[in-house]
Amino acid sequence: MSLLEEIKTLRELEQQSIGGKWSWEAWHDGPLLYSTEYKSGYEYFNPQPGVEMDLLVTLRNLAPAMLEVLGCFHDGDAETLGEILDVFQFDGEPMSAVYADCISRLQKAASLMEEQ
Repeated sequence: MSLLEEIKTLRELEQQSIGGKWSWEAWHDGPLLYSTEYKSGYEYFNPQPGVEMDLLVTLRNLAPAMLEVLGCFHDGDAETLGEILDVFQFDGEPMSAVYADCISRLQKAASLMEEQ
């Protein structure tokens, strides 16, 4: 399965799991996970076989590939990609919508990587 297909599976698992940012603390019988985005401030849960455990395993297994892809971006790439898009859209022949869309997605990804 390609990384693109794996990401679709990961997104589905993430959407089905308990929401919010997760954290954990040591507990007498093992780690205790909790979500920080509930009305009460947090909610504890133990990952059970199924969605949460599948999400954790999938994230761990995909982490090396995702880090490799994300590591391709460098500081300043968002600006550079924006300049490339401007050059091709406004100089000479108009860029095809497929190319423009691809560069726009790359620019968005680079911008997300550069956010503080």
